[in-house]
Amino acid sequence: MPVIIRLTVYSNRIKLSLGQKVVPEQWNQQMGIVIGNTSGMRCINADIEKAKVKLRQHYDQLAIQL
Repeated sequence: MPVIIRLTVYSNRIKLSLGQKVVPEQWNQQMGIVIGNTSGMRCINADIEKAKVKLRQHYDQLAIQL
């Protein structure tokens, strides 16, 4: 299952792929992370967190401009 970020801005929805895949049984839908402690799983979770941080930074910059 691919790891995808769904983003909605002003009713416009886009999907961004992180280029990672996970086994559905290892995905925690509620937390939005992979459950497990292998180096690959930690890497995927780190990529997810980096994407969240970048999106938050962009959001904050746009909010300042408004």
